[in-house]
Amino acid sequence: MSEHFENDKNLPTKPDYEKLVFGTARPQSGKKGSEGENTASSGNGYDITVLAIVASALLVIITLCLVVVSRGMLVSHDGKFSFVFGDTAEDPFKTAGSNVPVVTDEGLDLDLSDPPMSVTPVENPGELTVDVIAEQVNPSVVAVMVSGMNGYSVVSGVVMTEDGFIVTSAEPLRWVNSVIVCTRDGGRYEASLVGMDLSSDIAVIKADATGLDAAVFGNSDAVRVGDRVVAIGTPYDLALMGTTTSGIVSAINRNIVRGDGVLALMQSDITVAEGFAGGPLINKYGQIVGIITCSFGEDYSGFGFAVPMNTAKGIIEKIVNTVSSGRTDPVPSLGISAYFVEERIAEAYGLPEGLAVTEVAQNSHSYAMGLRAGDVITELDGVRLTDVLIYESLKGRHSVGDMVELTVYRDENLYDDEKGEYISMSVYFINSADIQ
Repeated sequence: MSEHFENDKNLPTKPDYEKLVFGTARPQSGKKGSEGENTASSGNGYDITVLAIVASALLVIITLCLVVVSRGMLVSHDGKFSFVFGDTAEDPFKTAGSNVPVVTDEGLDLDLSDPPMSVTPVENPGELTVDVIAEQVNPSVVAVMVSGMNGYSVVSGVVMTEDGFIVTSAEPLRWVNSVIVCTRDGGRYEASLVGMDLSSDIAVIKADATGLDAAVFGNSDAVRVGDRVVAIGTPYDLALMGTTTSGIVSAINRNIVRGDGVLALMQSDITVAEGFAGGPLINKYGQIVGIITCSFGEDYSGFGFAVPMNTAKGIIEKIVNTVSSGRTDPVPSLGISAYFVEERIAEAYGLPEGLAVTEVAQNSHSYAMGLRAGDVITELDGVRLTDVLIYESLKGRHSVGDMVELTVYRDENLYDDEKGEYISMSVYFINSADIQ
C-alpha cells in the first residue's frame, strides 16, 4: 500500500491552463528540487526566450511593412488591385496602354476588295456541309495569343490578306505587351497593332508573315433567320484551336449602343466561349458573314453574337483610313452601353420605348450626373427615342463637350405594381477615346 501511495504522489500535477494561454507557465513534472519546490519553474526562462524571439520577429515584419508602404502604393481599377513599389511608383492602370508595335501608314497596304468584302454575295458552288466548311475555312482562322497586364489570354482571328492582315477582337488588346499569331499548320508570328474600335470590339493586326490563307467574305445582308451558320475558334487554350460548332441564325438585328456607336448584331444559338471572340461566323457557302464578339453577350448564356461582316467592313476601313491619314477626330459619346427597347418589349415589361442602359463608364459625365444601368433614356433634347437610329442621328449633330438634356425613366423594381419615375438630367458628351 505504501509503495502504491508513493507512486500516486509522483504523478504529474494538473497544469495551469490559464497561464499556458499567455505563455507564462509550463506543465509541471512533479519532481522537487532540493528546497522542496517544483523544479518545473525553471522552464520560465525557456518561455521568456521564446517570447523574446517571437517579439523580435514581429518587430522586423512590422518594420518591413512600414518601409514597403512608405515606398509604394496600392492602386485599384474596376475591381482589380495592384501594389506598386518604388520611389517613382505610378498607377499602372492610369498609365496603361498598348505596348505592341503599331503599324504606321508607311507600312500599311491593305486592299479590302481583295479578298472580296462586297455587299454582293460571293460566287459559290452551292451549299456545303459542316465538315466541308470546316476543312475549307480552318486554315484562314488563327489563334491570337495576347500577353498583357491582365495576364495571358487567347482569342481568335480571321486572315484578310496573304501578307498578314488579320481582323480580331479589340477587347484583349486594350492593355497588351505582346501579340503572337498561331496558324493551324504550326506557324507562330509576331504581330503589330494596326488599330482598334472598342465600341464594336473590332481590331486589325498585322502579322509578320507571308503566304497565309486568306478567307472568303460574304454578304451578311443576305443572311436570314433560320440559316445554318458555323463558328470556328480557340476556346480557352491553344490545345483546342480549330474547335468547330454549328447552329442557326436566331436574329439579325439586335440593336446595341456601346461607346460611340450603334450596332445591329447577328444572334445565333451557337454557344461560344470567350476564345471564339474575333473568329468567324460562317454561312452555308463557306463565307465569313460575321466576326464573333463576346463583349455584348456575356450575360446571355446559350447564345452567340457577331458583328455582321458588312458592318465590320466599314469599321475595318475606318481603322485603316485613320491610320493612313495619321489623324483621329474626337467622337462624341455619352459613355454608355445600351440596347433599344422596342414596343413589344416595352409592353411586356411595362417600360417606355427608349435606350435601356446596361453599363455607364465611371469616368463619364453621365455617370457623375447619376445615370445608371437599368435606366431607360426616353428623350434626348426633347426628342422621343422611338428608334435607335433617331438616337444615332441626334448624337451625330453634337461634338465632344456639348451639353444635352436627357429624360430618363427609372424603376427600381420591375416586378412590383409600382410605376417608376421620370428624371431629367443635363450631361455632356465626352471623347469616346477617353472612355475607361
